[in-house]
Amino acid sequence: MFTVTLIGPDGVGKTTVSHELKMLLTIPSITIYMGDNVETSNVMLPTMRWWKSRHKNEIKDHSNGRKVKGSGLKKLLYAMRKGLGLINRVMDEWYRQTVAWLYTKRGYVVIFDRHFVYDYYDVDQVKGPQVAPLKKRLHAKILKATLPEPDLVICMDAPGQVVFERKGEFTPEFLEKRRQHYLSLQDKIHNFVAIDATQNVESVVTQIKTLIETTYWERRR
Repeated sequence: MFTVTLIGPDGVGKTTVSHELKMLLTIPSITIYMGDNVETSNVMLPTMRWWKSRHKNEIKDHSNGRKVKGSGLKKLLYAMRKGLGLINRVMDEWYRQTVAWLYTKRGYVVIFDRHFVYDYYDVDQVKGPQVAPLKKRLHAKILKATLPEPDLVICMDAPGQVVFERKGEFTPEFLEKRRQHYLSLQDKIHNFVAIDATQNVESVVTQIKTLIETTYWERRR
């Protein structure tokens, strides 16, 4: 069993590189998207796909845990909806992990495009004077306690400004903050490797391909 995850700010090239690796690796491999984008997801629990499509046009709640105004019934329905959403999310995360296990049992190297543990765990924790909503804190604890970490974590690193100029999504400041979040994981993960993603795609793919194959065969020996 061998799993790899590619992490890094949005737009750094994770999806492009993962598809290239699938074609170039000398070991049988499969890519599984481990993020929230429904259009990008190649493996997703049907109930999660339905949930996402049902709520995609709704206005997102940015209250960061503020109390819901309204009657007691409205508050109860809101809490129930949040609870169901959390259960659905955790089930979907484990569904994707189970699919990954099935492929590794067949001898495949599974390449995760993103990973829930590294995208959400630290973000959903208590940060300074701000306390994350209960749902997010509970989700973080469930992730850390139950979802296994990959055998190799590859961080595709590039400054926020560079990533912004490539794709034009979010802001350079937001992307740089995400970059620093991923780099901070280096002290917490024993199998963490950072790759300079400011290089051309061919160079990045070649370095990651070599790293995966070397690590894979070392573990086999």
